[in-house]
Amino acid sequence: MHTVYIKNKNWLQFQAPQAASWAVKCICKAKQACCDTLDSSSWLTKNKFSIKEVYNLLKNQTGKTQWARYVWNRLPIPKHRFTLWVLLLERLKTRDRLFQYGVCVDNLCPLCGISVETCAHLFFECVYSRKLLADLMAWLGLSTHITSVILILQWIRRNCKSVFKRKVFYAAMAGGVYQIWKARNSAVWDLSVPTIVSLLHSLQFDIKHRILSLSSKKLSDADREWLVAL
Repeated sequence: MHTVYIKNKNWLQFQAPQAASWAVKCICKAKQACCDTLDSSSWLTKNKFSIKEVYNLLKNQTGKTQWARYVWNRLPIPKHRFTLWVLLLERLKTRDRLFQYGVCVDNLCPLCGISVETCAHLFFECVYSRKLLADLMAWLGLSTHITSVILILQWIRRNCKSVFKRKVFYAAMAGGVYQIWKARNSAVWDLSVPTIVSLLHSLQFDIKHRILSLSSKKLSDADREWLVAL
């Protein structure tokens, strides 16, 4: 980098030339992004560079999320956890966003075909996803009319006193989000919408076997009986 591109130039002010490689352009872009985020270039002018130090500086620029405990616990299946994480970050590529980019020809929900597909609609205002949510809640022995994912997770935290059951409910909600997103993708790419019954059965199997495989030796008899009876 220094030998070929920067040479005797000021690294702080250096801009990648048009003919530079993709990697060089990315390095320069990252440099500028760090400077803009940190409002300082001091990390560039130190004699010794520390990736850890810059990472900690960048990390401290953002506040702690209120929903981390719902996502980053041990019980949810990793792909379920990832989908829930992307949803809570509001980064799922729903049709309302894709339509603005000109990627798709319409912005209607592929599951119901009635309303614009947004994250709020898909989870769980849509008549299709709302039915899965109702069946999932009935299976878990819960009852609420809330349809917002984050509000449901907060409601579970307030109303469930058992730490183990609370984590099971979090895992089940992550699984519900994943199953709806999977069904949505099936509707888009395969033109096939799975039945609610099939989604629920798949979710029940995944959740119970995941938790039993992780916690079988640590569960109390009461918690084990409750989980097996689900």
